Amino acid sequence: ELNDSHGKDRVDAALAWVASMISQTLDGLGPIGRVGGDEFAVALRVPVEHAMRLAQRLRQAVSRELHASAFGDFRLTVSAGVVALRPKELPGNLLDAGEEACTRAKQQGRDAVAMR
Repeated sequence: ELNDSHGKDRVDAALAWVASMISQTLDGLGPIGRVGGDEFAVALRVPVEHAMRLAQRLRQAVSRELHASAFGDFRLTVSAGVVALRPKELPGNLLDAGEEACTRAKQQGRDAVAMR
């Protein structure tokens, strides 16, 4: 829907801006990957409480900085799912678990952080 109303190039630029906000917030703590049209994944080796604080900080930073950016007319929010690897859990399960937690954050009204 954003592509139709704002154009693909502008939406891609906004997503690149979000990726830079993620990078600034994480300050080199882990790799960032785009896993969907407007979805990013980050792998961190930090305690889950720290990951929750980082996700909240990112959510707040995007909200605060959006109006000072060239994308202030977009309705951009950050919904994040935070998961920790459980004992004996295969790492391959984390992406699905993160997506489920993110879906819960969106169901809470978006612009939220949910943890598995």
